[in-house]
Amino acid sequence: IPVNGNLSELPSPEQLKGKILVKGKKKGKLENHIINNNVGDAQEEIYDVSDEDEAAEIDDEAVRNKVQNSKKSKNVALAKALSDIVIYCKSVHFQGFKQPVEQLAFYEMSSFSETKAFKLVEESAPGFILHNTRQLSRTYPAGLRTDSSNYNPISLWNVGCQIVALNFQTSGTEMDLYQGKFQENGHSGYVLKPSFLRERNSSFDPRSVSKGKWMR
Repeated sequence: IPVNGNLSELPSPEQLKGKILVKGKKKGKLENHIINNNVGDAQEEIYDVSDEDEAAEIDDEAVRNKVQNSKKSKNVALAKALSDIVIYCKSVHFQGFKQPVEQLAFYEMSSFSETKAFKLVEESAPGFILHNTRQLSRTYPAGLRTDSSNYNPISLWNVGCQIVALNFQTSGTEMDLYQGKFQENGHSGYVLKPSFLRERNSSFDPRSVSKGKWMR
C-alpha cells in the first residue's frame, strides 16, 4: 500500500528506506485497488491487460511499435498478486507532453530508449523537465548497442530524468560520469535534483542556458 496512505504524490526517498519498488504492469487505478482491498472485495486472480499495456514493458522500440500498431488487439494474462505489488511504478505508454501534468497519475512511469529520450530533449526540453517534476522517467541504451556501449547520461540528467540506465558491464567515460555523480550523498544511490529541475514553474532550458540560479 502507499506510504502513509498518500494517494496524491510520490513519497520521499527517506520514506522509502527499507522498501522495494516493483515496476511493471498494473490493472486499473491505484485508488481503486486500495478501496477494493479495504472492503475485502473478491476479485479474479488473473487479469487481462491489453497489448498496449504489455508494450510499455518492451525495451526494443521496433518490437514495441509493431505490437502497438497491430490491427488485432490481444490480451495477455496478469496475475492479481503481481498487479497488486506494483504501487509507484506502473508502466504506461508515453502519450506526449500535451496532457497537463496534473492530470497524470503520479504513480505512472514511462520508459524511453536513448533515441527517443534524446529526441525529446532536443525538441521539448522544457516539457520533459515539467513532466519529470511529477512523473518518474526511465531511459535505457538502444537495442542496437550490441557491444554494450553507453550513451552520455548528462543530457538526460539535465531534464530531470530520475532513472538513467547504463550498461554497467562496460567501463569508459560514461560510466566514470555515472559513478562520479553518485559519489555524492554518501554513495547512497540517490542525489537530489537541483531546485530548478523540481519546480513546476522553472524556466530552465538546457539547450539555451541563460542567466539564472543554475549559473551559481
